[in-house]
Amino acid sequence: MPDFAEIDRMYNLRAAPQPVDDEPADLVMAREANMRRLLALLPTDDSASNPMQAELLRQLGEFDLALAVLSRPLPNELETARKKLQALCEAQDRTLGVLN
Repeated sequence: MPDFAEIDRMYNLRAAPQPVDDEPADLVMAREANMRRLLALLPTDDSASNPMQAELLRQLGEFDLALAVLSRPLPNELETARKKLQALCEAQDRTLGVLN
């Protein structure tokens, strides 16, 4: 059984560099291709992976799909992560940052 408190803690501790406006297109395409490969590796029948799926979809700009994933049943321990991700999706914010 996954440690849901640890998953939520990692969402809250995750830090990332600020986005760079002048990133080369090939770097952006490679990063997005990598996120899509990661998304394909996540199990779709494990509710603990829903926040990660939603986060990858959000960063890819697939806000409606991310919200659909977040509407699936989720363990209570991940409710904080769900609310934060939902707010970012509703704001159509795909930037990477710390979820406080």
